[in-house]
Formats: sequence, structure tokens, C-alpha cells
Amino acid sequence: MELAVLSLPRLDVLELAERLTHAGHVDTAARLLIADACREERVALSLRDREAVISVLRDAPAGLCELRGALLGEQVGRALGTMA
Repeated sequence: MELAVLSLPRLDVLELAERLTHAGHVDTAARLLIADACREERVALSLRDREAVISVLRDAPAGLCELRGALLGEQVGRALGTMA
């Protein structure tokens, strides 16, 4: 599945969904699980979804570090874009 222009293995998507659920971000977790069940190739994340993912990946396992980095990079880019 592709998230934030990164291709993630199914096990990483399931790990992310579990982390999101435990942190109370059940809507975002459900979106990922439904997309996985439907075998969607790409999932568009809202700004709220992106912030939820960043928050649960502070101690990201190896497979999800790149996703957190990409989302943080986008977040910084948006902040700098609004400051210009």
C-alpha cells in the first residue's frame, strides 16, 4: 500500500493501524484497515490522519521510520510555505 508516496508492506500497515487504534485514532486506523481489506494501492491521508500517524511513530520500528520522516518533511514544508 502506498502512503505519503511510500510503498509499505502489509505488515507495516497493520502495525501502524494497531498503533493508531491504541492511541485512540480509530478513524485513521479504520481507513487503513478498510483500504488493506479492499487491496487499495494508494491511500490518501488527510492532514488530521497525517498528524495522527506522526504522533504514533515517535518510536517507530524500522519499517515505519521512513514514513514518519516523509510526513514530518511534508509538515515542515507546509509550515514554511505558509510563512513565505
